[in-house]
Amino acid sequence: MSQGPLEINQLIELEVGTGEQRETHRSRIEEIGERTLLVAAPMRHGVPVYLAGGTEVYVRFVRDRGLFSFAARVVGSRGGTLPMLELTRPVRIARTERRAWVRMATVLQCRCRRLDAASDSGDMEATTINLGGGGALLTAPAPLEPGTPVRLTMRLPDEVPVEADGEVLRCEAAGAGGRRYWHLAVRFVDIQEKVREHLIRFVFQRQRELIRRGMLR
Repeated sequence: MSQGPLEINQLIELEVGTGEQRETHRSRIEEIGERTLLVAAPMRHGVPVYLAGGTEVYVRFVRDRGLFSFAARVVGSRGGTLPMLELTRPVRIARTERRAWVRMATVLQCRCRRLDAASDSGDMEATTINLGGGGALLTAPAPLEPGTPVRLTMRLPDEVPVEADGEVLRCEAAGAGGRRYWHLAVRFVDIQEKVREHLIRFVFQRQRELIRRGMLR
């Protein structure tokens, strides 16, 4: 049987419950069988989290420039030196292509550098309005022409700074009087996959936070 996008040692997220009871745990695929998957039992404060048999879980992971997800059910658990959960193997795995990657409204400080500038004179401080694995919308103090190559340096919460090269797709004036600024739509054209994965995980964490606070449905 083809394993499809499933791969041993693939990092995954397990989502359990709904509404205010929704929880998300990090895990990893350990074994791939004909009918089931063995994944590392999530840890909470150093203690394995064993989910009851029959529990419905939603699994997602990032690979090959796409976001994959599927529904599964807990079959059982195993103790020992490597605690594991046994899940039903999915019949169908959904893939979200890069062009459909979700963006989430979030405010982060960002340094925007023009890659066609001869010196640091092309640098400016900007702020993200929304962010995703494929690009960002920025508020900037100066305009940039569509097609301008840029490098964005951002610091995600609890992360080291990440960089992504992109190009300006749109530039729209905003504000008025002495509060003049511009909205820049930037599409990423050169970004390390591990950086893209950081961005995607950040977006999902942000979504979960807003859902938990009742600000997003």
